[in-house]
Amino acid sequence: MSHEKGTRLDGIASLEDLRQRCVVDEDAGCWHLRTARGRALPQDQRHVIWVHGIGHVTATRAAWLLAHPARQLRNGWVCYRSCDSYDCVAPQHIVSGTRKAWGMHMARSGKAVTTAKAQANRQGRRSTWKLTAELKRWLLESPQTGIDAAHALGITQGRANAIRAQERIELSARPARSVFDLAPVRGRVRAAEVQS
Repeated sequence: MSHEKGTRLDGIASLEDLRQRCVVDEDAGCWHLRTARGRALPQDQRHVIWVHGIGHVTATRAAWLLAHPARQLRNGWVCYRSCDSYDCVAPQHIVSGTRKAWGMHMARSGKAVTTAKAQANRQGRRSTWKLTAELKRWLLESPQTGIDAAHALGITQGRANAIRAQERIELSARPARSVFDLAPVRGRVRAAEVQS
């Protein structure tokens, strides 16, 4: 079907377009943004959307800019949520301010990553960063797939494959004294043993 020049075919151009992509919570007043297929957004990612006339921006910034079309965001200011929802884009819940004000809001709400939280996160991840020599040897000699071996060790498949690749590089870099040193001796008799 043909359309006239200038007809908007997709994207967000107004607050109403943004609201239609959300699930509205009548009790809290939050607009919970959903993906194009209606699924909830992942919590650990920034939510970037396309807005006509603005381009790709975060969902919170888009909600603030669409709610205040006559105003511009000050240089260096950020937009953040005043509510506890991670995916809310309700214009009445979006606040603009300095990064310091945003940090103080995060600290008051308990969402800020304090030094103690950062250290606890690092300690939790550090246990999967390095494996002992015995576990590396088991991983290298294991006939299991990368997924199964990684699951058994409690690490990601990518980490297991990286360890296997690094160990293979280290094995191939070791100087071999003879052809017999390249493969393990299993049931073979060395030439020196035969002669004696």
